[in-house]
Amino acid sequence: MGSEVADYLNFALVTPGVQRHRFTRELFAFSRQVTHGVFVKTAQRALRYRIVDLATVRRIAWLCISQEEDVLPQAGVDEDFRQRPAYQEGCLTDQVDLSVYDQLFEEEEHEDDDRPW
Repeated sequence: MGSEVADYLNFALVTPGVQRHRFTRELFAFSRQVTHGVFVKTAQRALRYRIVDLATVRRIAWLCISQEEDVLPQAGVDEDFRQRPAYQEGCLTDQVDLSVYDQLFEEEEHEDDDRPW
């Protein structure tokens, strides 16, 4: 993944014992959840501040993602979708009868009135 990630791993693997292996596995799994660029930026920042806690690494990644200035492209929508038969069929469905819920609410109010407290 690059020298930045290798430097961070060399720093993080100084921790002895089972925690080192667990951290490595969880860090690898986390690297699959974010983009390569975000993971590299996260590793660089975690190395700079000497972070070896995975929860903190995740927060650093969230910070990197929130500070990116990339804007997602707008989806192209065909404005003729309202003319399609599937849209028109779904548009004309029957209204849902919600009076059952009103009756339940009234029954609860009557039960509350019967209580002595």
